[in-house]
Amino acid sequence: MDVKVIYLRSLSIRNKARIRAVLIGVESFSEEGLQAANKQWNPVGEKMVETIRTIQNHGILVLSSIITGLETDTPRTIETMGRFARESGTLLAQFTYFSAYPGTKDFYEMMTDFGNREKPGYKPKHRIRILQDKHWLNPRNAVDNVRHPVMSRQEWFDANRRCWEDFYSVRESIRRLRQGCARTWPLAGKITYVLACLAFKRVYGGYGIAADGVNRNKVSFLTSLLVRTGVAIYGHFFRNKKVGVRATWKPAPAISTGKNDGTAFFMDPT
Repeated sequence: MDVKVIYLRSLSIRNKARIRAVLIGVESFSEEGLQAANKQWNPVGEKMVETIRTIQNHGILVLSSIITGLETDTPRTIETMGRFARESGTLLAQFTYFSAYPGTKDFYEMMTDFGNREKPGYKPKHRIRILQDKHWLNPRNAVDNVRHPVMSRQEWFDANRRCWEDFYSVRESIRRLRQGCARTWPLAGKITYVLACLAFKRVYGGYGIAADGVNRNKVSFLTSLLVRTGVAIYGHFFRNKKVGVRATWKPAPAISTGKNDGTAFFMDPT
């Protein structure tokens, strides 16, 4: 069977399962960037745009995750990726800083470089340099934990910031509502989307969705107001049944023995 047929059937199944949003690791729109991220199997360029539009045409919202600061990146390539994201039609996007975390191939290779860089004759595998041990525990910005071979800290920081500001500007958010699947949304849905874009940038701008990516200092009164207004509009116009949630502890049967010997956390509708 044709791979494209299987792919489209998979999208139909996800739609029937009421999956409404997916995060796609675009990483980079260029072949050089994907090679630097060791993700050569990802589609690139127009193929990635076609993939995003196909998914969204099946009623599934796409959050495109794009890495800035790969070894091949320059301020110009990051600007190009930001423009490509805006033109791709993806309804949401996040522009994260490159960072090598424990458990990844890049981490172990870069830590080897970090420990052996001063040895005579040693040839580092990566051009990006980790500046300190256990850098992932440092609360500083990711651009302060590594040294990029091409960009200065400020150039990298500014290029990333412009991607967020350009993509989530009110003008660009409204433009996305005039194309693709968003064109058929009711007015209330479009207003909710614009408010969500403004709130998303204020909360996750520069970091992206992650457990440690929320900038609590940015959850100001205005951000909270945007979120509450968006939720209120969505709840009033689109929720057919209001469901409350209460947390309870119940015994959980063990899978291996079939005995009731543990507890589990359940969320029960009330």
